Amino acid sequence: MNKLLYFFIALFLIVFEAVPEGLALGGHKMIAGLIESIMIAGVVAIIYAFFTGFRYTYTNMHTIIEYLFILVGYFLLRFGIFDIIFNISAGQEIFFRGTTKLYDIVMSRLGSWGWFIQFCCALPGIVFLMEWRHGINR
Repeated sequence: MNKLLYFFIALFLIVFEAVPEGLALGGHKMIAGLIESIMIAGVVAIIYAFFTGFRYTYTNMHTIIEYLFILVGYFLLRFGIFDIIFNISAGQEIFFRGTTKLYDIVMSRLGSWGWFIQFCCALPGIVFLMEWRHGINR
């Protein structure tokens, strides 16, 4: 159950970050603000659960390393799927790259390899979040 929870928390954070930005870019600023407030409420709930000891216990180095894998998994999954979700929300082509940010310029120069790199980062992100590093277990 915890593996699935980590995965859905990461997806929640990524989607509720990408959708408001995409909607705002597409001119739907009010809806973007409402969705962003849902994300902030979710983040506050997650932080509250963390600080009240709802689920987390830091008893040894192994546990800390496991949480670092979860954090890295979130960032890898975010890197892998954020742009696609953002582009869909903004009403742009699904594989659109901008021309102003350094990240977009670098990824544009990589061409389709940039999307391949993102795909290759999303897969380990899922693996880390679902704790499949040692095989798929229940």
